[in-house]
Amino acid sequence: MRIKHVFAPYLGLSGPIWTLFAVQVINRMGDFVHPFLTLFLTKRLGYTEAATGFWVTVNIVAGTLGIMAAGKISDRKGRKIVLLAGMGLSALLIALAGFCLSSPLVVYVLVATSFFQGMVRPAISALIADLTGPDQRKDAYALSYLGINIGVSVGPMIAGFLFEHRIRWLFWGDALSSAVALACIALFIPNIRHGDLPDRPESVGEAVWDGNALTAFFKRPILVAFCFLILAVNVMYTQTHFALPLYAERLFPGLGALTYGRLMSFNAVVVVAFTPFISHVNRRQAPLVSMQIGTALYAAGFAMMAFALPMPLLYASTLVWTLGEIMFSINSGVFMAASTPKNLRGQFQAYREFIASLGRIFSPLLAGLIIGSASLFATWGAIGALGIAATAGFALLIRFSNRARANL
Repeated sequence: MRIKHVFAPYLGLSGPIWTLFAVQVINRMGDFVHPFLTLFLTKRLGYTEAATGFWVTVNIVAGTLGIMAAGKISDRKGRKIVLLAGMGLSALLIALAGFCLSSPLVVYVLVATSFFQGMVRPAISALIADLTGPDQRKDAYALSYLGINIGVSVGPMIAGFLFEHRIRWLFWGDALSSAVALACIALFIPNIRHGDLPDRPESVGEAVWDGNALTAFFKRPILVAFCFLILAVNVMYTQTHFALPLYAERLFPGLGALTYGRLMSFNAVVVVAFTPFISHVNRRQAPLVSMQIGTALYAAGFAMMAFALPMPLLYASTLVWTLGEIMFSINSGVFMAASTPKNLRGQFQAYREFIASLGRIFSPLLAGLIIGSASLFATWGAIGALGIAATAGFALLIRFSNRARANL
């Protein structure tokens, strides 16, 4: 396999797609606060694990409401309007939070920040679909995902240091990165609405739908089932932000934040190193098959942490579930775009994110209950079992999808 063949498809992507790549790098490099929210609430504010689980859940709920607010607005007014509003207001609020760290009000400010940050993700996903045809989408989504992880490969190490030594700059640095990303969007991203979309070859599922968006969504049962499988996967993945920092602190007392930051940076480095090659190798593989493999790798990597792992095996666990993350992430947007009417992309992305967010909402609550009634290690055993069930669910979905395609 020649390196130039691996990277060549990215070079043919449009300028706005590369701008979104840069936005993801900048914004995720400075995404300091929310990945460390669990440790901020427990170590800085002294919250119990149960109370921390509650507030993490409230933040996820707020983000979910932001997602739903963004869907229809982005279809009617354009993706750029949503991105500017979401990023701008979240940057302002998180900067204000840096001035009131000792006040109980800080948790409410963070909840409001989550609402506006929630507006961003479906708008970016819909915009990538707007700017690409079916033949370029896997490359475009892979490039966006690569940008996220280039940022994340550096951000958690910086954030871990700031958390321990310059806590206010954890918040102000986050706001500053959002402001820079906001400027890139304002200058270089077009405001695309349905009427502006170019004519290009599309899949059957992308045909314009003239009726109600929610009706159109539920008339696609395979897509609905797919979204609920994403819910299950999100229950698993959210533990990387809730149970994993607690696990790191349990194994390495006093060094939990630094250990967690290093693991997440390692996760991002693996993504950056392997995404172009995995994307190249599975270019012709059906997205659902790739996501089934990814889910199985999630299950294996997370189940390893049902035991107290030494540092080398903890990195091995991270490697396994990260490979699953790559397989899953670069294919989910492709499958979604091919099943979404092009005039309803914002709303369909919002529906997907809403259902997926239910997994993020319940994940810390369930983990808190398992930790309280059993142990932190039992939580990872339960997550591994859920991964096995989700892998079986993808096998059934592939069977029904193939049958439906044969009947066309």
